[in-house]
Amino acid sequence: MHLRFRQLLVILLLTAGCTTPATSPEEPEVLTVAPDYPLKGIIHWSSFHGWDSGTIEQAAQADLIIFTLKDCVSETGREKIQSLKALNPDLQILGYQSLLNVVMLWPDTVYLRNTVPYELDYYYTVQDDWAYTTTGDTIMTWKNTIFLNPIENGQINRGLITRTVNLIARYRTAYGNLVNGIMHDYFLTSIYMNPNVADQVHGEFDLDGNGIIFKDDENEKALLYQYQLEYVQAFRERFGDNFIQIGNGHPPLDDPELAGLLNGIFYEHFPTSPWGFTDLEGLTKLLDNQQDGYLRKAKGRTWSIVSNATYQTSNRFCHYASMLAGCFYAELFGSYDFEGWTLNVNSGPPQGAVVMEAGANDF
Repeated sequence: MHLRFRQLLVILLLTAGCTTPATSPEEPEVLTVAPDYPLKGIIHWSSFHGWDSGTIEQAAQADLIIFTLKDCVSETGREKIQSLKALNPDLQILGYQSLLNVVMLWPDTVYLRNTVPYELDYYYTVQDDWAYTTTGDTIMTWKNTIFLNPIENGQINRGLITRTVNLIARYRTAYGNLVNGIMHDYFLTSIYMNPNVADQVHGEFDLDGNGIIFKDDENEKALLYQYQLEYVQAFRERFGDNFIQIGNGHPPLDDPELAGLLNGIFYEHFPTSPWGFTDLEGLTKLLDNQQDGYLRKAKGRTWSIVSNATYQTSNRFCHYASMLAGCFYAELFGSYDFEGWTLNVNSGPPQGAVVMEAGANDF
């Protein structure tokens, strides 16, 4: 039997009693806000274009939604988030924020100022913090995306941290503190460059400018990582213990120091991708990371979210895994657009702690 299906069998047995309620097409739809279990999360990294009252009602069934921060702190974002929270006052809204990148902007800054002013102000805030190669070329990690330099004069670029946190604090206050936290994308130990832009960047990486390229400079690597720890700590100090911070990337899975500063982990393309080479490895890592004491609690719980961009078996495995681990379940579509729910499982509350009775060799 295929590994995934054997694992699904185990999970289905552990979650016996889950049902999909039948509905009649003649009956009017009744909005069920924030069911106790399973926890639902939404990843929507696009604009609010096309969001009507029906989308708002569907989205309000979630417990946690991650929008881009630039869209959260805009006039349209305020209107949509207020509508969501009117239906579900307990809904938590997080802003997606790139940790060490800035997107190149179009020349029409008037449009940005009128629609997503945060994006324009963030660009100006970090414009002196771009990272350059040994030949003076800008370091691009993705198309039209510039990597920011976490090192200044051989030390952590704490000015960049302060300016970023101050900007977010100003916008969050201006828009009524509707944003309950941040999703940081993403934590890293080395500089990733998408293959599609690799031939467009010339020169080597040398963030501290000491003549030793990054891959050979252990001190430079340490400064890059320490910057990220201090970055998260700065948010914690500024916004308090109940400000939710979720981290994307591999380091939160393995580093207790970083995890202890965060309230959740985003398991993108769970269960494999960076999380494990097999479904079992990914599930085991998920359960290990959700044990008490690994992540910091906020509002009484941790806020990890699991997702998968494929359908049918993968989504269902992801869905049940989220219930076993006590995480939030999200479905991804295309460029991370919310398009409604494809799985509707009402399991009721968990009956007890998860017990792993099979080892890797048993599958």
